[in-house]
Amino acid sequence: DSIRNGIIDHINSEIGREGELQVVIGKAQLVKDAATYLSKELGRVASVRELSEYTHIPDDEINDIIRFSGNVLPFGDGNDLHT
Repeated sequence: DSIRNGIIDHINSEIGREGELQVVIGKAQLVKDAATYLSKELGRVASVRELSEYTHIPDDEINDIIRFSGNVLPFGDGNDLHT
């Protein structure tokens, strides 16, 4: 019975991790879409602050998402021209 409970606990833990991963992926996609949209609207690369205000995701979490993405998401200091 304890082995069965251990297996069930492990499965539930894995399901929880997959759910967390989906949330992170969803937020990364939201930030990417926001960066693309704001870049077009502003005519320049959006700042982390602008991305945060647009997505309602805290600055530090935006920075984490950018690092998680391998720094491929476009962002700037608010003065970078879109080319």
